[in-house]
Amino acid sequence: MNFFDHERQIKKLLILDEKRERINKPPADKHWKGCYVISRNDHDNVHKLGVAWGDGGLFNRLKNYKICMPYKDEFFVQYVFVCDTKEKAKALEKRILSRTDKFTDKRIAEQVFDDEKVSGVRSKEYRFTAKKQDLKDLLKAELNEYADLWRYAIIFGKNSWKIIPSTKKLTNLQRPPASRTEKPSLADVEQPKVDTFIPGVAVPVKFKKGKVVWTVSKAKDKLKAYKGRLDGRIEGDNWYVLWDGYKLAYAVKKNGIYATKADAEADFNAYQ
Repeated sequence: MNFFDHERQIKKLLILDEKRERINKPPADKHWKGCYVISRNDHDNVHKLGVAWGDGGLFNRLKNYKICMPYKDEFFVQYVFVCDTKEKAKALEKRILSRTDKFTDKRIAEQVFDDEKVSGVRSKEYRFTAKKQDLKDLLKAELNEYADLWRYAIIFGKNSWKIIPSTKKLTNLQRPPASRTEKPSLADVEQPKVDTFIPGVAVPVKFKKGKVVWTVSKAKDKLKAYKGRLDGRIEGDNWYVLWDGYKLAYAVKKNGIYATKADAEADFNAYQ
């Protein structure tokens, strides 16, 4: 969806109208936080995944974005994933970006020109390139696995969008057809249950065979976070983790397994 052509409608979608009593307020302010996927052209294979966690929220982050200015017909919003807190928004962005290396076309760092006559006023940021279906498959897998990090998935079409709450499993991220014009509000969809966020407490890990997790261990007298996968075995309070580069899985106490690297590094004191 062309952001500039539909700016007023997108603003109404992403900024809470305090007069609507049916919708739950985001914490602290009226701006929804979360992640977004945008591109310069509607059918481009080069995308930018970003996160909006500041006071301005998603709408103001998109409004001030400099990927393409002054060429308004090159700025398209593909997906927005609404989160309840800035911590969850940051964690979701890290989860998705950590998987972009699986694309056929590797993640790239695109250096845009400084000459405004050539490229407009654009910032130098990391972007990744991927086929549309590869992108959909990655997003679907990550969002289903980490449904506790987001509240709504919004899929944009040419003239409309559709909203899927985190309470429903994502089966596809197919955009609405161009003939559709409906623009539902977040108040029109089912309200997912929101877990209370406690600062300093890591996102709980849900047991699932093959799930990517992080553990903490010593390396040369220093604590370090290690990436692995749950192999499906449980013995008492221990879950078996197969670390990257290892052939055998090892038992790790459940309270020493983390959903993200950031959680593991932030909780080094839990190491035993």
